[in-house]
Amino acid sequence: MMKLPQTGTFIELDPHIGWEAAIDHLSPITPPGLAVDCVPGQPTAFAKTACGQPVWPKALARHGCEGKLFVLDDGVNRVKSIDLKLQREYATITGFGGSGTDARHFRRPQGLAVLEDGSLVIADTGHHQIKIFSRYPNALLAVWGDGKSGKAPGQFHSPGKVAADRCGLIYIADRGNGRIQRIQREGRLEAPITGLKAPSGVAVAPDGTLAVVDTSIILIYAPGQLAGPQSFAVPLASCVTFDDKAYIYVGTSTALIYKFEPVGDGTYRNVGIGVTGISGQLLDLLWTPEAQLVGILLPHCAPAPALSTFQVCGNYLSSGTLLTKTLDSGIESCIWDRVQLHATVPQGTVIEVTTQTADSDVWAKGAPYQAECSAYSVPGQSCVLSLTGDDPDCLVQSRPGRYLRLQLKLKSNGVVSPTLQSIQVGFPRSSYLQYLPAVYQEDDQSRVFLDRFLRIFQSTFDGMDQTLDNLWTRFDPMSAPGSWFNWLASWLAFPINPLWSDNQRRSALKSAGQIYPLRGTPSGVEQLVKQYSGVDARLIEHFRLRQLVILPDSPSSSTALGSGMRLWSRDYYRRLQVGVYSQVGYFDLTGEPEPDMEPLAWGANEFTVFFDCDPYQVSSTTQSVSQVVEREKPAYAKANYAPVFPRMRVGVQSTLGVDTRVGEITPLLLGTTGVLDYDAILGCSTTETQLRAQRTTLQPQLDVNARLL
Repeated sequence: MMKLPQTGTFIELDPHIGWEAAIDHLSPITPPGLAVDCVPGQPTAFAKTACGQPVWPKALARHGCEGKLFVLDDGVNRVKSIDLKLQREYATITGFGGSGTDARHFRRPQGLAVLEDGSLVIADTGHHQIKIFSRYPNALLAVWGDGKSGKAPGQFHSPGKVAADRCGLIYIADRGNGRIQRIQREGRLEAPITGLKAPSGVAVAPDGTLAVVDTSIILIYAPGQLAGPQSFAVPLASCVTFDDKAYIYVGTSTALIYKFEPVGDGTYRNVGIGVTGISGQLLDLLWTPEAQLVGILLPHCAPAPALSTFQVCGNYLSSGTLLTKTLDSGIESCIWDRVQLHATVPQGTVIEVTTQTADSDVWAKGAPYQAECSAYSVPGQSCVLSLTGDDPDCLVQSRPGRYLRLQLKLKSNGVVSPTLQSIQVGFPRSSYLQYLPAVYQEDDQSRVFLDRFLRIFQSTFDGMDQTLDNLWTRFDPMSAPGSWFNWLASWLAFPINPLWSDNQRRSALKSAGQIYPLRGTPSGVEQLVKQYSGVDARLIEHFRLRQLVILPDSPSSSTALGSGMRLWSRDYYRRLQVGVYSQVGYFDLTGEPEPDMEPLAWGANEFTVFFDCDPYQVSSTTQSVSQVVEREKPAYAKANYAPVFPRMRVGVQSTLGVDTRVGEITPLLLGTTGVLDYDAILGCSTTETQLRAQRTTLQPQLDVNARLL
């Protein structure tokens, strides 16, 4: 039960909180999103154009790792395989098979299973044996049975279908002996399942649940259990299979497919019957993730059976009903308000809603549910409300009462089903009628009508009120809806990296207010680059690189040569000067500024962004950095980009003790161990080194051993 401002109190029903469904009144509906159950149907030919079609397919098996379908072809006594995705050609396994009496030959085989390692288990029915062959080169691993029918453990009488679990335990339908034999792949006998009539089908679910077809009875054994199975009747059942969600599909000799759903505690319920529309019989069924439900279908009067694919959701049942348990408002004579459905109702489908209220929990005493209208409704008026469209709602029609039961009937059109995600039942009703003069409430019938009429408008206004009440969440980066986020970011002209996760972009926008006052400044751009691109950056303005010398008029001036000032040569601006710089390609042609102002104007509107960069991601990193810089810099400024690479990374580009020495001098061999201006410089001579040790040098230095005349 929840309470929100303006909207009052309501009871929420959904897959997470619970549907509060009454026992046996959630059928045939499939949670978590409630929808009418679907059943198999619409058969289509499987791999119709594939080469090497089976002559008389008898049994199916699948190897999960390889995605292959194996078919036991009784027409040639061989096993064939086909890729479930490509479905181009059947490959015949030639290492065994064919008619004969020796160990590698068969006689009327009927069962096939594939172990986890790819080994094939075959029920050689005519020889009363079980044979196991490895994958290529198809070595004969085991033969169980002496070739004659027998009743002893490990002997067989006309064995039929076989199945295997993930641990290598093999189940054999020993039809003639009325039992299921359980044998480990290495040959160790386990306790059998006995007391059966004539088991013809067997299947194992991923969790180890066992299903057995025994004449027209389906037996379900929980994992590891050999007694007390759940059973249900399926007329003329012939084969059985599980899907990955433990649903059971049972094929019959009348070409019908029964579907059963697990409902917990190892029990199953009958979902419905899938109609194939073909007069014939199903010889085997197998669920595959790639092709859904594959079966061997033998139509009447057909020369041979063929493989078909059945849509798991071929068609939907006509309807399904949800009846809730008793919902308690805790308010005597409560006027229940509105039922709000979060649902998708496609065209041609409908959700019917009925309610019943009481001041005492009469349903706990066994009272039946009965749809109820208002005490003031017109005689003969239907109490059923039919809702269509997405997220429909309606008012509770029943009279006031503390307790409420709600029934929803989902009706499909056979092709698609309405889907219900959650239900909200609001209470108590608080309508605009309370703000009108009392005269509008004197007549009971008119009061009820006016109350419901005003509630139509109130439903719209309540949504607007709730939006206004929660408007503050739209201005908080951590709670703003996704559709509002870009709009909120535009307030600060904040760049959003499309590669950011939702948490990253929300955290970045939350801190954008601190960066906003620094927009257009070097530090602001550096922070945005770090935030947007994830790399450290440093912005250097070119005008800060200039330290021009102004010669003093008097010796007492603090600006003197040799005090840290830098003299610029003609190479500084490379202006064309006849007889000096007149080589084409060396100088720059420019008209402004004047020569005497050029040193001051150079680079005044330029800056360089130095940023850390992986040598293998120069293009993408530069593009990411430039997106931020070009957006944030002043329009008149020109940006230059200088990626900074890690020149030496110990353990990556170099390894100490192998190709790197600390403090060791290696002789310089130009072009071999060093390249000038890249990883080597010319050092000082011995004389120069000695002079520098005495704080002197042969090279002229201003204010040290040289002066300007």
